[in-house]
Amino acid sequence: MIEKWEIGNSSQLTRVAYDDDIRELTVTFVKGTMYKYFNVPYYVFDELVSASSAGRYFNMNIAKKFQFEKVG
Repeated sequence: MIEKWEIGNSSQLTRVAYDDDIRELTVTFVKGTMYKYFNVPYYVFDELVSASSAGRYFNMNIAKKFQFEKVG
């Protein structure tokens, strides 16, 4: 199952999607670039979309902590 969220509380991120079957998080940044992060636990996605600052949460808990690749 894929969950998608528009991010309204960030100057860095615009939307995220999470595929629970393969534990993959896709992040779209304001400039339009997209990255996929691999082996991300569901709770990380859940905390990201409910954080008071998605950008701050992303920088502290996702960026450089999971393998990733640029996709767009």
